[in-house]
Amino acid sequence: ILNIEGDPEYGEYLASDCKTCHKADGGGDSIPNIHGRPKIQLITLLYAYREKIKLNPVMQMQAGRLTNEEIVALAAYFEGLN
Repeated sequence: ILNIEGDPEYGEYLASDCKTCHKADGGGDSIPNIHGRPKIQLITLLYAYREKIKLNPVMQMQAGRLTNEEIVALAAYFEGLN
């Protein structure tokens, strides 16, 4: 998964569900701002949620629907935001 080149434009297309909760100015105490986070960090987190390594039912459900290519595209998109 780390060898896949992410397409930020595809990530932007996929990001509407993410941006519902993960807002640029934060989403509250329990919802982090993911805008501008390093791509590798986002890939690792989304993969861990998808594989149910990291526990959070909402994130497991959201990430569980993503392919490797979609995870990397989302990470590339959010990394580019400030």
